Amino acid sequence: MGYIGTTVKKTNNGYYGYVNYRDGNGNRKQRKAKGRFKLKRDAKEAATKLKLELEESNIDFIDISFTNYYRKWFELYKANKVKSHSGKYQYELIGNYVEKYFKHAVCKIKLEK
Repeated sequence: MGYIGTTVKKTNNGYYGYVNYRDGNGNRKQRKAKGRFKLKRDAKEAATKLKLELEESNIDFIDISFTNYYRKWFELYKANKVKSHSGKYQYELIGNYVEKYFKHAVCKIKLEK
């Protein structure tokens, strides 16, 4: 996950906290913190908590086998986007080759903070 920042937006009903970040593909994403707040500082606090949760969610990718990395990548980015059965079969076939030839390879992924 790339850049992570927080913003607060004011509406007629109160303040809302948001977290802006870039996903693994470089696309911009925005998540809204739960709740509507009367005070701006409360909305900022909720957005900061959500930011910390998002940063901590990537901790399991620090030291991972290449095979597991490929499987997680497929589940996150391709499983729902591939429409045909043959497309999913091709990704599974590639996964089998990755498992066969890169069984003991370990990826060390550096997290950006």
